[in-house]
Amino acid sequence: MRRIPLIALLLAACVALSGCAFRPEVENQAYVLVLGIGELADGQLELTAKIPRIGESGKDEKEGEASSPYQTFSARGSTWSNALENLQWVTPRELNLSHLKLMVVSEVLASDGQFPRLIREISETPHLYTTAHFAVCDSDVAAFVQAQLPVIGTRLSSDIDAAMRHYAAHGYIPESLFAELYYATGSYYSDPVAARCFTDGDENAEPAALIVSPNAFAADAPEEVSPRFGGCTVFRRGVLALSLGVRETQLLSLVLGSSDTLDLNRDGVPCALRLEGRPKLEVDQQDDPVTVRLEMRFSCLNSLESAESQAVSEQLAREYEALIHSCQAAGVEPFGFASVAARRFLTDAKWIVFDWPARFAQANAEVRIAILPGV
Repeated sequence: MRRIPLIALLLAACVALSGCAFRPEVENQAYVLVLGIGELADGQLELTAKIPRIGESGKDEKEGEASSPYQTFSARGSTWSNALENLQWVTPRELNLSHLKLMVVSEVLASDGQFPRLIREISETPHLYTTAHFAVCDSDVAAFVQAQLPVIGTRLSSDIDAAMRHYAAHGYIPESLFAELYYATGSYYSDPVAARCFTDGDENAEPAALIVSPNAFAADAPEEVSPRFGGCTVFRRGVLALSLGVRETQLLSLVLGSSDTLDLNRDGVPCALRLEGRPKLEVDQQDDPVTVRLEMRFSCLNSLESAESQAVSEQLAREYEALIHSCQAAGVEPFGFASVAARRFLTDAKWIVFDWPARFAQANAEVRIAILPGV
């Protein structure tokens, strides 16, 4: 009699272990690596997906020439779910968002008051990799996604990760993930930031990190749109409220901790600074308006005279004060002062009543920069 439960258990185990046999094969999956989300003039959403070719399709059967290892598909819809369904319809394989590396949205869409709702709908999409890199595109989202190709190496997935980490380490862009934007959308603390990106045809783009096409240096290379990253955007409750340039982003990245070096140019002489320790943030709530203080210490990798070190300190202090004032004027606070100020409140309700956004907008700002002797 004891054999019957054992046999039943073995049969159940066989069924469980054989479950993978019913899953779709890898070559039957369309793994989206880059997803662009734009808004058309008629209010519809346009989704653009970059998908790798899987299988032995590296040669063009007709011409015998190497073809691109990636394909781009696009679809439109009146809502997120409708556009995603249409994208699934035009894609000849099962759409899979679990390997998403980069999500790009248009600046127009991110500035819309309904964008927080779209953020929530995207986050609720089954199997979507929410910790993908997130960026706001100043120009044509579809063109940006179309131009995505690996620059160093052969895989776009690893190229995106390496490039985004590299740019963030130098402060050209902030570290930004879609999940962080989603969680911070309903937060009562500091505001989230996201990387900016644009195509080479954007006349308003600043000189910044440039991703060059692999064929850009060929004599007969066709004119291609090269995607670029540089600067950042600051969101307030899920809506884009302020765009910052590359230089401002470098300053902000030092405060946020994603980078620790800064290059200056003093009368044509390069000056390399390294951040020593963490920036010190303080909030004095005794005064009305409150006072926010930022203290930073740098070591200089070049030999600077005492007077020159003082001049560099004053220059940086002025730049940080201007950055804080720009954020105050836009009603955003991306520095992290909120976490410091909130320590004095025992409950979330009291903190919300304190109305930190309004307090920060009227706050006095004090910046202290110290340049240590070079080594």
